[in-house]
Amino acid sequence: MGSSALKLNIHPLIITLGTPQYLRAWDTLLINPGILWDLPDSFRWFGQGFVWGIPVPVIVMIIVALIGSFILTKTYFGRQIFALGGNEEAARLAGVNITRMKVTLFMICGFISSITTVLLLSRVFAGQTITGQGLEFDCLTAALLGGVSFKVEKATFSGLMVGMLIIGVLNNAMQLPLP
Repeated sequence: MGSSALKLNIHPLIITLGTPQYLRAWDTLLINPGILWDLPDSFRWFGQGFVWGIPVPVIVMIIVALIGSFILTKTYFGRQIFALGGNEEAARLAGVNITRMKVTLFMICGFISSITTVLLLSRVFAGQTITGQGLEFDCLTAALLGGVSFKVEKATFSGLMVGMLIIGVLNNAMQLPLP
């Protein structure tokens, strides 16, 4: 879906919001949605396990955040990402292959989403088509709260982490019973 959407010049936000709906529709039509229950007990560790008292999902988040921060701030590829987000035409004139960069970024986002999916699946220890529905809006809200705009030139990784923390605290607070 990524490369064809690029050829049609569809905004990445629309792709982000539309892809889950597209995939859920195919799942409903072809796969006959049901609940995935037959998971081995060892799989539960990824979502519910601890290493030295620290939950495994937190460790995975820290590792992904450190790698992402390093790539964005210390590499040529990261500078190309910021150039692309800041001014696409200027990035193209500077020699950035826009189409290849966008496809690569969609692939990286898909890979990170698959890690998140495995963690969520092992945390709830069951899988369903509607599991995680609406999380894309939480991610977008966290990014906007963290200072990421639709023009990436002023984004910071620490701001994104603060935005994620705010959304996480709000989601947990909304689920707590009133005293």
